Amino acid sequence: MSRLLGTMITLSLVMVPTAAHAQLWLTPFAGVGTTGDLTAATVGVSVAGGGVVSGELDLGFTPGQGLDGIPLLDIDASMTTIMGNLLVRAPTGNVQPYGSGGIGLMRLSLSADVPILGDIGLGSVHSNELAWNAGGGAVFFAGDRVGIRGDVRYFRAFDTTLNLSDFTDFDIDDIPLPGFDFWRLTGGVTFRF
Repeated sequence: MSRLLGTMITLSLVMVPTAAHAQLWLTPFAGVGTTGDLTAATVGVSVAGGGVVSGELDLGFTPGQGLDGIPLLDIDASMTTIMGNLLVRAPTGNVQPYGSGGIGLMRLSLSADVPILGDIGLGSVHSNELAWNAGGGAVFFAGDRVGIRGDVRYFRAFDTTLNLSDFTDFDIDDIPLPGFDFWRLTGGVTFRF
């Protein structure tokens, strides 16, 4: 798994243009992630080449929030994604629409308590899944260096069957958890270098 992730990151960085006129786009972003009935704030950063076709490294984090619908448990879940993508943009002047997609790692972290037993903690567990993402958006550049970006992406694990046997330190199996897929809608500020 780590070898595959390293290869993806390397390919993303190699695909960033290196010519003297090439650009680098750095975009810190914030927005929402949603899966099923759950919606949570999400933050992250994207680094991409400024070419028509380039690589992109996208890192996102959705902090923990309570999950409803799981009997007898109070569960906080957080999601981290790191994706190596291919980014294709239309160089149309100040407004630059783009599409992006690739593969990477999706990490779900859970922390559970049992409220009926006086908030007895079951501890924290983690699951790492190989995943893909696809989406697009546009960047509006008001000047040469700074722009505003809007982005919509879909993330999905290759293995969508998720139960507690995927996690370490739990013997309980088949407790329903949110699916390993979600949509992310973000806005950010893009800096061109």
